[in-house]
Amino acid sequence: MGGRRRTKKQETVRDWCAVNITLQKGFVGAKPSAFVFWLMSVLNVQIGDVVADLFPGSGDVQTAIDAYFSAMSGHIQFGLFETESA
Repeated sequence: MGGRRRTKKQETVRDWCAVNITLQKGFVGAKPSAFVFWLMSVLNVQIGDVVADLFPGSGDVQTAIDAYFSAMSGHIQFGLFETESA
């Protein structure tokens, strides 16, 4: 069994994901950020969990993992500019 069991208070996550493929990344099988966000939701990943990109390739998956944790903690980073959410 993978991931963390959801509580009754947590929203249900779809068991499928439909996102556009990544193009011009230089790697076959490169995953889009939306796919990574969906997968993290399915696994019910929480702050403090360790998530590792076992096949780093383009580095986009690790970037998406970092963005997911930043969004969960309220610290959102957009390129060179950082903001604190309310």
